Amino acid sequence: MDYWHNADAFLKDGPLTIAQLDQAFPNEPVFVNNISTLTGIVNTAGLRKLGITKATKAVQGAIPVDPKTGKLTGELIGMLNVNATAKVFGKYSPALTLETFRKAEEIYTSCGFTTAQSYETTVEDICNMRQAVERSMVNIDLIALPTYQVVDQLLDTNPNYPFGIYTNGDGGFKVAGILVSTDGAPQLRLAVFSKPYIDTAGFPKDWRGIAFISQDMVNHYAKLAYQKNIQYFGCSNGDAGIDMTLSALSKARQETGITENRRSIIAHSFFVRDDQLDQ
Repeated sequence: MDYWHNADAFLKDGPLTIAQLDQAFPNEPVFVNNISTLTGIVNTAGLRKLGITKATKAVQGAIPVDPKTGKLTGELIGMLNVNATAKVFGKYSPALTLETFRKAEEIYTSCGFTTAQSYETTVEDICNMRQAVERSMVNIDLIALPTYQVVDQLLDTNPNYPFGIYTNGDGGFKVAGILVSTDGAPQLRLAVFSKPYIDTAGFPKDWRGIAFISQDMVNHYAKLAYQKNIQYFGCSNGDAGIDMTLSALSKARQETGITENRRSIIAHSFFVRDDQLDQ
């Protein structure tokens, strides 16, 4: 499958469409990833290659349908786009993975950074990052921030997994905490709001975004973080998504009786309300 990057904002004639891609590439599967890596678009041959149909379930994302034609627009939003990218590239060898770490370190240090962080890290990513530090393939500090699913795996192997602790005392490698995302990017209309979006083109009427997980699950992992003394990193964009995280943190404090400052974080917070800032 052919693969390119683009940035819709810089295209003078507007975003790419599946019709344009089909006309230019009627038979060759083509995947154009947005520079944000949060969304992409494929042609009809690409949809077939990836096995994506209207019946495909989108987890943490969306597969827009053109309301006029009832057909897929070719857009892949959220994790569906991430998974498609992984399919196109395939797996790197361990040696190549560690070599990319070394190359990345050159970029970080050339800009004056001495710490690098990677979020949504897998168990494999964590192993590679730890190995890169232990083998002295990189000399800057590395921080991994895994999702709640990966934290479950880490705790299954070690109930006392050392979250937030550097391997070399004041540096080296560490797993920072637990990442729980409630909703996605507002520019992709995935942020969850208490009021509908004004522009709902390609989405149902009164679209308010989509919550990635249920409130019960957010509550569960906030409480787990407090019980295990794991720093909580919420990722919330819309005001309703931020409400989900704030509610879960409040409930965790009430149920555990822990009132000390656990340095909980809500990343992004693009559309935080004044009353939420007070909370």
